[in-house]
Amino acid sequence: MKKNKTNTFYIRFFLIVLFLWIFISLGRTFYNVSKVVTEERAYIGLSDTEKRVKIFGEKYEMILFIQEKTKPSDNIVFFVSDTDLFWNMYFLNIYYLYPRKITNLSDWNEFTNILKMSNHKYCVVISKKTKPFILPGKYKKIDMYEGMEFVLTLYKIL
Repeated sequence: MKKNKTNTFYIRFFLIVLFLWIFISLGRTFYNVSKVVTEERAYIGLSDTEKRVKIFGEKYEMILFIQEKTKPSDNIVFFVSDTDLFWNMYFLNIYYLYPRKITNLSDWNEFTNILKMSNHKYCVVISKKTKPFILPGKYKKIDMYEGMEFVLTLYKIL
């Protein structure tokens, strides 16, 4: 008799846990579906590029500018004078400009040393719009992208 009561207790306990588990799972599923309607509505119908521009803003537009002006096999060195922008652009450049070989630098001396002794084909200088930066030396200015806050200048290394 005692064994039968313990078996019944375990079966009831198992059923309660199972129903609670199903209830929580269904609740989480409905919550995730509701997020599509509320949070992701702005992204439905947009292309991948439009979504990335909406998420990253002019940083992604800068990346598209560089993709348009360079070949996938090129080596590019970036000099970003603003520290905050450097860390924002660091991984975006590496990820979205792949298979191009990217070198990101924020130190001017290191940048000039890399330019002298490397095999980079292009260099990109990103500076604040209030302090535009012109690269002196044997470099051909290819094009310039002006955003709201930053100026990107693409140079070909001769």
